[in-house]
Amino acid sequence: MGKTTLLKRLDVELRDEPLAKHFIPLGFPEEQYAVDRLSAVFLNCLDSLADTLEREEHSQDLIDRIDDEVERIRKDRATDDLVA
Repeated sequence: MGKTTLLKRLDVELRDEPLAKHFIPLGFPEEQYAVDRLSAVFLNCLDSLADTLEREEHSQDLIDRIDDEVERIRKDRATDDLVA
């Protein structure tokens, strides 16, 4: 009990100085049914990072580079799954 509240509290603390200089808290939906391997966790983290950077109005170039790389990795992964 209280897992979501604890994570929200961490989110709030990480957005305050001095921690905000070193951390970017990421948010995820409650349910992540598509996470079937560790690589999916990392891709979800990259997606969430791009979303967070966009909400916080960071460089659009950086956001686009992250999105492009995630898309490239997903395509490579889909090709690998077809071959396997």
